[in-house]
Amino acid sequence: MPAIWTSLTILRFSQPSSRIGLAFEARPRARSVFNCRPILINSVVVHFSFPIHFPHCGPQTGHTMPDQATRQCVIDFLDGYYDGDASRVMACCAEDFESIVYAPVELFPHLGHQRGRQWGVEATRILRARYASRRYELTFMAVEGEKASTMVRVSLKKRNDHRIMQLQVADFFTLRDGLILSHRAFFDSFDLVQQVLGRDLTEAFAASVRHAMPA
Repeated sequence: MPAIWTSLTILRFSQPSSRIGLAFEARPRARSVFNCRPILINSVVVHFSFPIHFPHCGPQTGHTMPDQATRQCVIDFLDGYYDGDASRVMACCAEDFESIVYAPVELFPHLGHQRGRQWGVEATRILRARYASRRYELTFMAVEGEKASTMVRVSLKKRNDHRIMQLQVADFFTLRDGLILSHRAFFDSFDLVQQVLGRDLTEAFAASVRHAMPA
């Protein structure tokens, strides 16, 4: 089945009342691997390109079963992660699993660059310790063989003050022999820090940024 490469752009502007916008553009491209190119404008503008198959593009070519297995493994991983179930997360990952979540590890020690599926134990422990409840909604998923990409809407309830935080996360997975070998994730960490603190930091940083980058 011929692939359609879909471009997904995540937009969040500096105004506190602004919402995250998603823009899609589908076009045929002769590519066979996943592509991710982040571009930062204002608070964050992230551009992703990834392949997705549509039934009307042509006859089936044997991708159905690998796609289903990949889809189920990724969903099991996300379910286990947000449920705080370390054993379920580890069961989805290869021994030489590697994860990179692009966020400051000083603030999010369970993120950053991690190696080995034992990461699931520490990551889920920190999630359970910080957040009384953790829910996610899978809003988009694209699968091709042993590669998958997802967009999830996450809702976290802090334990100390019961404040609800929400964020959008883009995840990219590569599997090997039915297990996740590589994981990459992006989210607006600046916005999440603002939600953790309960205040808008844009103006506080604006003067410093202007001083660092004079016109």
